[in-house]
Amino acid sequence: IFLHGIDDLVNLGNSFTGEGSKGTLVGWFKTDGSWQTDGAISPDYATLFARHDTAGSLNGLHVSVAPDGTIFVEVKDASGRVAEITVSAGITDNKWHQVALTYDQASGSTQSLYVDGALIATATVSGAWNFSTNDLRIGSSNDAVWEQYEGDVSDIRYYSRHLTAAEISDGVTNGL
Repeated sequence: IFLHGIDDLVNLGNSFTGEGSKGTLVGWFKTDGSWQTDGAISPDYATLFARHDTAGSLNGLHVSVAPDGTIFVEVKDASGRVAEITVSAGITDNKWHQVALTYDQASGSTQSLYVDGALIATATVSGAWNFSTNDLRIGSSNDAVWEQYEGDVSDIRYYSRHLTAAEISDGVTNGL
């Protein structure tokens, strides 16, 4: 699917079979890093995956990309940020890239970010968090501070468990 960055998104709803406190989100993205910006935040991060409250992006997670290819992962509870990953990943080169995030809602757990099958960053959660009742969205957030993604999206998957590093890497080569 091509998301043109204005009002396109993929809405996966707010309930998944087997949804639990651990999981993996995986998707393929292709963009040149140019999308409409409003300057609300700098850099103008565009949403890859998001599931959180409307105001303040509380109670959930947000995975986004900046025009320079930096990936930003933010996990929040009801009062603020409990985990963050910011890493240069170079995914705005107009080539396909797999982005995968394994998450765990327990305090002290690890969130792991993979790009093209390689683990590139982790973060430890400082407090337990829960998903809001809002929908999981691809390419757009229900919090207007985030930009809408412009580019191609393919093979979005949700797993109610942590995929292993080998499974994620194998998914780049052979498909999940």
